[in-house]
Parts: sequence; C-alpha cells; structure tokens
Amino acid sequence: MVRSSEMNVPESLTANKTVSTRIEKLDSIRGLAALSVVVGHCYGSYEWKQILGDGLAASTLHIIASLFFDGRSAVVVFFILSGYVLSLSYFWDPTPTYRSFIIRRLCRIYLPFMISVVLACLVVTGIPHIKQPGTTDAFLRFWSSPISLEALLNNLALTGKFNIINPPVWSLIEELRISVCFPLLALLIRRFNWLITLSLSVVFSVLCSRLSSMDVPHWVSTLGGTSRYVVLFVVGAVFAKHRSQLSNFSENAGLLQKLVIFGIGVALYLIQFTKLPLNLEVYLPWISLAVLFVFAINTAFIERILDKKLLRNLGLISFSLYLVHIPILVFVCNKITGIPVYLRLISVVPISILVAIVAYWIVERPCTLLGRHLAKEKRAD
Repeated sequence: MVRSSEMNVPESLTANKTVSTRIEKLDSIRGLAALSVVVGHCYGSYEWKQILGDGLAASTLHIIASLFFDGRSAVVVFFILSGYVLSLSYFWDPTPTYRSFIIRRLCRIYLPFMISVVLACLVVTGIPHIKQPGTTDAFLRFWSSPISLEALLNNLALTGKFNIINPPVWSLIEELRISVCFPLLALLIRRFNWLITLSLSVVFSVLCSRLSSMDVPHWVSTLGGTSRYVVLFVVGAVFAKHRSQLSNFSENAGLLQKLVIFGIGVALYLIQFTKLPLNLEVYLPWISLAVLFVFAINTAFIERILDKKLLRNLGLISFSLYLVHIPILVFVCNKITGIPVYLRLISVVPISILVAIVAYWIVERPCTLLGRHLAKEKRAD
C-alpha cells in the first residue's frame, strides 16, 4: 500500500497545484478503503439480527455493509491505487533505479508488515480464541489455529502458507510479490499503448487465475494466485499514464455522460451479488471499481470531499490501520469482559484508529524514512 503523498515528484510537477492536490486526495480514498475493511470485519463477526431482529433495520444494515464495507472491493482499490502511484515515479522520473525502488518498497511495506506480525504473535498468543455469544463462523477464522514457529516463518517469508497470524495481510504478500516485477510492467506500459497493455494483462491474469485453481504444486498455485492481480496494477498504471486525457474528458463531459458512466460502474459492482459462469461475478466488479475510481478522482464534488483534512489524515494511517485491526479485534473480544460482544466489536473501530495513529509515528513513518535514506545512499553510490 503506497502512500501517494510520499512519492518523489519532480519540482516542475509539484509546482502544479492540480497534480499535487490530486495525489493527496488518493490518500483519502485509501483511508476510506482501509476503514471499510475494519468496519466490514467487525460487522461480519457478529449476528446482528440477534439485536435488530429480522425486520427492516437488520435488512438495511446488511445492505449497507454489503455495499460499502466489503473487504474484497477495498483490496481491489488498494491494488489499483498502488499501480497508479507506483507508476508515477517511472513516468515522472527519467532515471529511476530498480535497486532504490526495491529498497523503498521493502522498508515501506515489508518492515511494518514484519513488525506487525511479530507484535501480533506477542499480543494474541495464549489468548483462547473461542466462539463468543452471537459471533459468526467468520469470527472464529481469525486465529483459527495455534500460532507456531512454522506459521510465523511462513508469514515472514511471504510463502502464503499458514496465513493465520494476521489474515488480512494476504494482500500485502500479493503486493510485495508484484512490486518485484512492477518496474518491468511500468516500462511496458510506457512503451505500448493502453489497449495492448490492458489486453495482455487481462489474458495473463485469466490464465494465472486458472493455473491457481489447478492441481499443481503449492508454489505454482500461490504464484498463479498472485499474478491474477497484475491486471489491477496495470489498470492503475494506465490511468496514471493517461491522467491528463482522463481529466480533460471529465471536464468536457456533460452531466448525462457522467451519469451513464457512474450507472455502468454501479451496475457492474452489483453483479458481485449474483452468480455468473466463469466466476464473472468476481471479476466484473473489478471493472466497476476501476470506473468508479476514475470517476471519483475526476469529479469536482467528490474531490472536494476527498480533500477534507479528516479524510486525508485517515489516509495517513490507513496502512497501519489495516495492519493492527485484526489483532485488536481478537484481543478486545476475548480479553475484555463484562460488556456485550457487539459493543466490544463496535469499540474495535475507534481503538484500532487510535492504535494506528501511534503505529504510524513509531513504526510506519520511521520505516518509510529509512527507506528513503537507504535508497538515496545507494543511488549516490
């Protein structure tokens, strides 16, 4: 999860307020996506019908949660955003080095990931994770097995096995793997037109998706599973490459055109609640989120909302929030007693935000600054 405001942007471009502001607003989108994951996990951990009954209130809450607090959709947004932001360093900087890029990525993502996994083990090990009154099966899947040294090492080695220590970080494993080859993707996107790169990436991702579902060795299956997300990074990078054209189109488009585009995006998003052949209900919403992403960053009204200080600050801590919320959920629900489980789950959201603020300043930001320092030194060599 790359923070857009932390990219190295040449002075000639930062002088342009439009570019600078647009980058900062991407952090707000990331913050909202991370918050939706947290709320989604809290909602999915409890049978809210026990409180609300089977009436309109429960149905309304379920619809809202399904539409706005879906972890899978948030991860798609993360990947598109990462492709968008990562590619800018290659489109704006004529002399990026692969070594400095990898150093920054490892410090930016892997170090906080590693620290979060180790701390999560220390915090949660020994806590009996049992079914609480009113909780769902999804709640039990967090820390579903005893933590072992093998599980810890597999998490730290990004093998994809035994991902029980902090389940949501599976997406960070995918992102780190794709980051290794992202500079090559950026060069291909820079050289070829958008139709060729998107078409090839779609074919590649479909083939990899099929490969991951076949009876093949684990390492082949897990790499195939990772590679199917390459198309999302490519989509983000293509949007970044053609950001000026997309912005001009948005400025010149009439209200009817915008409503049609928005309607198509919403319709494709709702397809995930159906059942289609070839698992299209999984992949068509990806197109929806890409369409809605472009719509969001090129619509003045939405941009003004995303520019609010509260949302930008939420974007600052989004990565830490994503890392800490499941250990907090398990700890709060199993160690705090005397209050109903649903109130404990509700408290997880503000507690996670407060812990994420602390984690940002004592872990995430120092790791990011370390990456910048090491990359600068290596580049100077």
